[in-house]
Amino acid sequence: LGLAGLSAAISAAEAQDPTVQVVVLEKNNKLGGNSAKATSGINSVNIGARDSINRFVEDTIKAGHNSGNLELATLMASKSREALSWLNDQVGGEGLTNCVRGGGHSVPRTLRFSPGDDGRPRPVGWTLISALTKEALSKPNIRVLKGIECTGIIMDEKSNTVKGVRYRRVGSESVLAEDEELYSDSIVLASGGFAASVELLKKYAPNLAELPTTNGPWATGDGLRIAEKVGAKTRDLIHVQVHPTGFLNPSNPSNKSVFLAPEALRACGGLLISPRTGKRFANELLPRDLLSEAIFENGLPLEEWDKKHNPSSSTKDVCDSTERKGEEELVTNGEKSQDDGDKKKRRITVVAMILSEKVIEAFGLTAARFYQKIGLMQAHNNLDGDDCYTCDDAYPYESPRNK
Repeated sequence: LGLAGLSAAISAAEAQDPTVQVVVLEKNNKLGGNSAKATSGINSVNIGARDSINRFVEDTIKAGHNSGNLELATLMASKSREALSWLNDQVGGEGLTNCVRGGGHSVPRTLRFSPGDDGRPRPVGWTLISALTKEALSKPNIRVLKGIECTGIIMDEKSNTVKGVRYRRVGSESVLAEDEELYSDSIVLASGGFAASVELLKKYAPNLAELPTTNGPWATGDGLRIAEKVGAKTRDLIHVQVHPTGFLNPSNPSNKSVFLAPEALRACGGLLISPRTGKRFANELLPRDLLSEAIFENGLPLEEWDKKHNPSSSTKDVCDSTERKGEEELVTNGEKSQDDGDKKKRRITVVAMILSEKVIEAFGLTAARFYQKIGLMQAHNNLDGDDCYTCDDAYPYESPRNK
């Protein structure tokens, strides 16, 4: 249960009669989900930067190649400042005030927390989840049950309305354990996505099914599965986003689970460099699918990179893995519609990211040192990319599929 679920639980508890109980069912032993892992920020209309609701909507629809739902995009944009204010009230203190320009945005509107007084970073996801978890647990009419797996939705056959859910304890023997039932006038499914489920990826986005992921192992589409069983309609499940940049661990380059190289690194000025040419090859703030396509075109296949950097190591296993995977964490599938036919599988592609001292300072020195400590960043002297950093060409942009 992440940011959406906790927000829903708190809002429902505050809107109801205090005697009406809100029950939260959580599969894991702690709350947070993928929201707790988020580091780059949350987007809100930024009036001080020539922004507007319409501009936010236009950026959103354009980045989705006009396949998004205009009504939902408008709702998101129009409520963004209200949502930001609500979150800041929950956290207290300075709140989300550090604003940068993220990929696909025409103006700065991605907000993060500034470092604490001690200089330590305040990760967006972890800080929000910690505050909302504390708030939820403090409310007498919210009951949180952890280690619970929802197995089905209870329906009233006559009225075809929802009556509650079936659930069981995680780890129970499936053959012997009996489902328990929880009845309610309404339920909210806030169970996240399915990018950690190879089964569902093969069903909806087969070209991505063997990619490494930055998702937690809990993102298996549980809510989607049980909703479909009772006739819920779904849409756009083929549009699985692959983040353009994930850290490559040189000691285990074909690992199935990788650290996200957050967009904030590029939003603060990080440069992507082609190992083929030693030059910058794209605007780092392009929408994620377009930037990923550029990475694929200009990077090195993993086995080629591995031979250059680890000449004494065997690359057979890496090559075999790459052939099976097609694309990887640094490359997106292009987010085409079903009309575009089969999507091309691509191979793991490696590029370099350069971060100057000014970029590190803007991103957060302590966070960068953490990445360096675990071997995902390296310090070098005499590298200065500040003079060549610009994002003026991010807009307007043209999608190859829109030409």
